[in-house]
Amino acid sequence: MKKNFLALGICTFALALGLAACDDSTSANGSSGDENPAEVSSSSVTLSGGSAEVEGSSSSVESSSSVVSSSSEKSSSSVASSSSAKSSSSVASSSFAESSSSSVILSSSSEESSIKDGSEYDAVANTLTDIRDGQVYKTVTIGTQTWMAENLNYAYTGVKFNYNGNTSDSTSWCYGNDPANCEKYGRLYTWSAVMDSAAQFSVNAGTKCGYEKTCTPNSPHRGICPEGWHVPTNVEYSALYDYIGGLSVAGSLLKSTSGWNNSGNGSDRYGFSVLPDGIRDYSGNFYDEGLYASLWSASEIHSYYVWYQFFRFLDDYVYQDNYVKNYGFSVRCLKD
Repeated sequence: MKKNFLALGICTFALALGLAACDDSTSANGSSGDENPAEVSSSSVTLSGGSAEVEGSSSSVESSSSVVSSSSEKSSSSVASSSSAKSSSSVASSSFAESSSSSVILSSSSEESSIKDGSEYDAVANTLTDIRDGQVYKTVTIGTQTWMAENLNYAYTGVKFNYNGNTSDSTSWCYGNDPANCEKYGRLYTWSAVMDSAAQFSVNAGTKCGYEKTCTPNSPHRGICPEGWHVPTNVEYSALYDYIGGLSVAGSLLKSTSGWNNSGNGSDRYGFSVLPDGIRDYSGNFYDEGLYASLWSASEIHSYYVWYQFFRFLDDYVYQDNYVKNYGFSVRCLKD
C-alpha cells in the first residue's frame, strides 16, 4: 500500500513539472502560432519631416516594398496609391527612393504648412506625379536634360495680387479665368509666384524674388515646381536650344503640332509640345491665345525684368527676351 502511494506521488510530481515546462516553452516562443513569421520579420517605413527611417514592427511594408498610406506614416506627407515606390525602388534615409526607372521624393513643405509635398518620376512611362495635388505630367528627356512636357498647373493660392490698384485673390490664373484652360494649357503665374517669393516651400525662404525686389535665387531654384524639380535658368534653356540646332529652328521643333493660328504649328519633334497659351497682363486682361507662348526662366535681369522664352506663330525662332515680373506667363520645370 505504501509503495502504491509513493508511486502515485512521484507521477503527480512529474506531471506538474511537465506542465510547467510546457508553459515556459510557450511563453519563450511567443504566442501559440497564430502569428505569421513573415510579419514578425518585416519592417515598417516611417516618413517624418522628409526622412525615411526603418523600424522593426508589424508588416506595414509588403514584399513589393510599396509605401502605403497607413498608420506607419508619421509625417504631414501622405503617399497615395499612384505614388507608391514599386519593388524596383528602395527608400533611403534621405527620403529619396530611386532606381533605374523611377524615383520618389517625399518631404513636408515647412513646419508651418500643411501642404503635402513630394513627387514621383517614372522614366519608363515618362511621367511626373506631383504629390501636392496628384496631377500627372508628361516628361521628355532631350540630351542630358529631363523636362516637363506640359506647363505646370499647380494652383498657387494664399498670395494675393495687388499692383497699382489692380487686385486678384491669387497670383496664378487660368487663361480667361476659365478652368478648362488650366486643363488645356496649365496656369499663368507672376514671376514672384513662380519663384515662390512667399516661401510656401521652406527651401525658397529668404530669396525675396518679388516685383521691384532684387532676387537671390538658389541654384537650382525650386520655386513652385514639384520636389526634385526646379525653375530653369536662361542658360539651361540655351543648352536645350543648342542641343537641337539653335534658336533659329528651336521654335519649329518644340512647338505643338496643333493649336497655333495661321499655320503656325510646329513639328514637335522632341515631344516638348509648346502650346500657344497667351498671357495675362497686370490689369487682369488675357490675350494672345493661339498666337504666342511665354515661359518664365529663373534668371533675373534686375528688380523689374526677367529673362523668358518667347514662341510665336509667325516663325520658327525662339526668342530669349526680357519682360516685367508682374505679367502672367507659363512655366516648365526641369529635373534636378
